[in-house]
Amino acid sequence: MTKNTVILTHSGADFDAIASAFACTKLFPSSIAIHPGSTDINAQRFISLFEEVLNFKKVKDLPKTLLDNTFRVVVVDTKYKSRVGEGKEFLKLKNAQLIVIDHHPGESDIENAIHITKSVGANTTILVNLLKLKKVKLAPIEATLLALGIYEDTGSLTFPSVTSEDFAALEFLFSFGVDIKIIHRFISPFLQEEQLQLLKKLIDNLNKYDINGIRVGITTTNLQKYIPGISILAHKIIEMVDVDVIFVLVSIGNTVNIIGRSTSETLNLINVAEAFGGGGHPTAVSSVIKNTSIDGIKDKIIKELNTKISPSLRAKDFMSSPIKKITPNVTVKEALDTMIMYGFSGLPIEEDGKIIGIVEKKNLEKAFIFGRKNSPVKQFYSPKIVKVKKDASLREIEEKMIGEDVGRVLVEDGEEIVGIISRSDLLKAYKIENSLREIPRTSSTLQLPEKEFVIKILSNAVPKNALKLIKEFGSIAKKLNIEIYLVGGSVRDAFLGKKIVDFDFVLSDAVSFGEELKKAFNGNIRIFPDTQTVHFDYLGMNFDFVTSRREYYADNSLVPVIEKASLKEDLTRRDFTINSMAVDIGEENFGQMFDYYGGYEDLLKKTIRVIKPLSFIEDPSRILRAIKYMVELDFELSKETELLLKRAVELGSLESTRSQRVQEELKELLEKDEIDKVMQKFTTYGILEALFRVKTLAKNTVKTIKKFHKNNQDKNERLVVSIFFILLNKRNIVVEELSNILGVKKRVLEKINEAIHTLKNFEKNFEKYDVFDVAISLNKLELIYIKAFHYTAKDTFKKFLEEYINKLRFIRNELTGEDLKKLGLRENIQYRKIFETLTKLRMKGEINSKEDEINYIMRNKGEFEWK
Repeated sequence: MTKNTVILTHSGADFDAIASAFACTKLFPSSIAIHPGSTDINAQRFISLFEEVLNFKKVKDLPKTLLDNTFRVVVVDTKYKSRVGEGKEFLKLKNAQLIVIDHHPGESDIENAIHITKSVGANTTILVNLLKLKKVKLAPIEATLLALGIYEDTGSLTFPSVTSEDFAALEFLFSFGVDIKIIHRFISPFLQEEQLQLLKKLIDNLNKYDINGIRVGITTTNLQKYIPGISILAHKIIEMVDVDVIFVLVSIGNTVNIIGRSTSETLNLINVAEAFGGGGHPTAVSSVIKNTSIDGIKDKIIKELNTKISPSLRAKDFMSSPIKKITPNVTVKEALDTMIMYGFSGLPIEEDGKIIGIVEKKNLEKAFIFGRKNSPVKQFYSPKIVKVKKDASLREIEEKMIGEDVGRVLVEDGEEIVGIISRSDLLKAYKIENSLREIPRTSSTLQLPEKEFVIKILSNAVPKNALKLIKEFGSIAKKLNIEIYLVGGSVRDAFLGKKIVDFDFVLSDAVSFGEELKKAFNGNIRIFPDTQTVHFDYLGMNFDFVTSRREYYADNSLVPVIEKASLKEDLTRRDFTINSMAVDIGEENFGQMFDYYGGYEDLLKKTIRVIKPLSFIEDPSRILRAIKYMVELDFELSKETELLLKRAVELGSLESTRSQRVQEELKELLEKDEIDKVMQKFTTYGILEALFRVKTLAKNTVKTIKKFHKNNQDKNERLVVSIFFILLNKRNIVVEELSNILGVKKRVLEKINEAIHTLKNFEKNFEKYDVFDVAISLNKLELIYIKAFHYTAKDTFKKFLEEYINKLRFIRNELTGEDLKKLGLRENIQYRKIFETLTKLRMKGEINSKEDEINYIMRNKGEFEWK
């Protein structure tokens, strides 16, 4: 008896699904392709025209004995049981071999199957290349059908998902005589009258939204009867209207059809579709919802897009800030020197505290060539000024530049100009944003520990009195019917075996919990209703409670909407997966662990992984926190996170924000015992250059900083000496720029700069100087920098510095300014010169007392000014 292979595909089948199923009939002998029951309108037209070639069978027409005689079931163009069309019963066959052939991302829910998957533009490509390997011969119409599948799912080879394998598959098919006229006819079909009327209605009803910097269009309509080809209309709309994402919602009776399309795979709609039980490609999804209002679905789509699509870059994320400005009377040469030093191609001109225009480097270079280097820049600037808001999206900035025909725009925050963006900045931002969005997080397959193990971990990490308190918190939460979880760093540190004294909790209602907490304890309890947070100090321990939330932007509002949300949505806002774990401390489920993003697995693998692709852009301090965890925990970045971090640094996130959190994290890192590891990471990831404008440090320099830290526990001295050594061999130190980036006072950086120039000059020319003159000069420097330089000094200068540190610096004259006044000396700058001379004579041993100092002055009266 013949053993059969049955081919299944998804309902609402398109050309790719139909072509994949047909390819399987050529690949597997004695195979039967089952009609999925519903198809795309164009696919159905093709099936009707070429029914004899395709030979699809409807389930009702199958022989009853087929179930018993099927030994293989192949599912194509989907990996989810719920999406399979007619013929689902074949998936239940116990003794049949199951094969899934699909190119969509995500994990399959079809158990015990052989999965053939590949990231290519069309599922048909996978099968065509298998046919090529088996050297299968095709008729022209067969090759044309398969080519249709590839052309449709790759947008005629224009989608970002296209790979070289798609081209190779088409090359193979064209060798059999693909009819390009048929391809054109079905890929670009004419609309019927009812479709044209529906398209007009959908465009009329279209509303646009700015969601996380992405332009989203949502259109709705009600129909009395189903009109085929709604997915084609969604394609038409996204081609006609300036949006990045389109959702078409069509209500028919108690059913709403949802069609979603995006212009790029980086705007992945699959997660949004899954919230409605649908699926598809990153750029094309669909779903059918029953007994739900169309307005309710629309609102949910907006919320899902806010939480599932990473925010777009905004002007504030990549602008150059603070702005370097010049006055109108600065010369062409001076302006060019400034541009070269900072790497700018244009500079704003400021007069009387107001920016009056912008001068471009190309214009100044022309002026320089024609001998106008000493002319003021006010003769060459453009008075045209174009501004954007700090929250402007890349698209808005681009439109401003094109519409106003300018090469750069100023960024404003209220009335204040806070940054500047050039064309090259914008292009770089587009490139980096795309790469930041490309990397999805695969879910963990590791089984989480049981409650008993978690309780044991907490018992070891938490002081007994704190554990008792935590259980009481659970009792209070139960009384109020509130969920409560221990989250974040507290959970991470417990699993790392560290002792915990600071605790973070997420609750379904923190404020109500805080009010009840006040009744039960006398500790310092502060409740903040506006932010839905509670802080509790008790017996030297800190407990923080916050209501679980989501944040999103409604319509064109710049103020986020904060809503209560699930634990999962709240944990999405965390920085790294190892900080996104939670433990239920409620009475009923105490010790139950929740880990939605694979944090426990990453903890075991010693891996730092971000939760969202734009995590480092949203908060650049996470870049330095990632370094901190790598150094402190001896963890490594995942490959994806490493790429995202490098891209964020390349974008200029660290230096463009002037973020206090960035500066605090930086200071903490520079004070660490493991400063050598910090410097190595800083160099590897471009952080050294981004923050200090230094590409790399010599190994000896890093060893020297490490040695200094080992011998010195003062955190402030560690900080300034680290900066001193990082800048030691830098030619030009732009104090104002570094002060803004590092958050270090300009006066401190000026002292560092002075010390570097003075000490390097003396070491280079030491033989030319009188050693006592050098000692007098060193008295003007901060001692900490002299001690630091001693670590690197060589030969005679090193010996001299040693003598200075141990002896010469303590030698000082005894006479004071009041003494000089009483002697009758005129009070002016000569006092300093007198003191330096007396100190130098003491160093030489020529005078030894206050009386000797007075005698010296009186013997040399003619050299001084008297009253």
